[in-house]
Amino acid sequence: MTATKVTPTREDLLTAARGLQDCLREFADYGDTHRRTADEVISALTEAGMFRLFTPRLYSGYEVDLGTILEITEILGEADGSAAWLVGIAAAAAWVAAHAPTQALDEVFGTDPDSRIAGGGAGAGTGRLVDGDVMVTGRWSYASGSLHASWAGVMTTIGGEGSQPTEIAFCLMPIGDVQVEDTWHTAGLRGTGSNTLIATDVFVPEHRIIPISLLTEESSSSLGPLYRLPFRVIGASVLGPLLGIGKAALAHVVDATAFKGVPMTVFQTQRESVGVQLQVADAALKLQTARLHAQSVAVTVMRHAVTAQPLDARYRAQASAETAYAGQQILAAANGLLTVHGSGGLADANPLQRLVRDISTGTRHAGLNATVSNEVFGKALLGIPEQIMPTL
Repeated sequence: MTATKVTPTREDLLTAARGLQDCLREFADYGDTHRRTADEVISALTEAGMFRLFTPRLYSGYEVDLGTILEITEILGEADGSAAWLVGIAAAAAWVAAHAPTQALDEVFGTDPDSRIAGGGAGAGTGRLVDGDVMVTGRWSYASGSLHASWAGVMTTIGGEGSQPTEIAFCLMPIGDVQVEDTWHTAGLRGTGSNTLIATDVFVPEHRIIPISLLTEESSSSLGPLYRLPFRVIGASVLGPLLGIGKAALAHVVDATAFKGVPMTVFQTQRESVGVQLQVADAALKLQTARLHAQSVAVTVMRHAVTAQPLDARYRAQASAETAYAGQQILAAANGLLTVHGSGGLADANPLQRLVRDISTGTRHAGLNATVSNEVFGKALLGIPEQIMPTL
């Protein structure tokens, strides 16, 4: 499907995602080996409109809801987790950018609705105020999509010269204004090219500064309900790729049980073993548990956004905890499937090892920190004052 000014339906986008699977599978090993998604894949994703999912409709974007992006990225993740991750992260970055003034939106999306933004909040950046504009310096790691990005969007602590920090904000900069340092040498999700961005006194005009206060609570954005979601909930955009990778791992292990033996037992194939049957069923249920939690959060927060009803602090805490719990269920399923399959699953020639590595890496994303999320949710359940909870 070619991206056009006509907004495609949910079914159109799901069909387009399925149509990309063969291309993604073909280049999945390339991305894993070269630590970057193939240009052919980026072109195919762009042509299919996969980088317009959270771009405002005003700029020929699609403004899909959270449930739809979960489905799309799960489909993509079945074929290549790294490519699906880039789509999810690009959507989240576009969501942040959509809170900028019109002048900035015109610059980022006006001539390119498929504009991709790399960056995030991992790292340290400072901004020096100069007549309302900012000179930004810093380093930000885990900038997924850095090798194919048009823009950088990084969290920066802004203060006047010689003063205490006064504000935290996302600053948007053309990717050519920053240096991309090759630091993404990891076990999993290698194709995401999540390198480090470096800025040294980069000029950022006032209209490309997005105060974090616009993102931490429900926004009054006039663009549409999608942009009224609280920032923490957008972390759900990384669950879809992980669900897809988990689904692929389950399918691989199930298929192998038809011919894979069970050494030192009477079973000719794994399929005959009750033990294998139980472990496979357990993994499938863990993946379904994760999916149900992700869908529940997506439906609830979108309903509140559409009706302009603010989410209370307790539910925001619960949503973060559910999202992180879903990630842990996916990780547990992957580990269980690897155990069922056996040590052969770790052979370089076996695709299962890449799938498990990708899940092991992705579920360690900061937005899926189950321990901290459970702590915040527990505080909310026990009525501990909200002001001592994390603000994001």
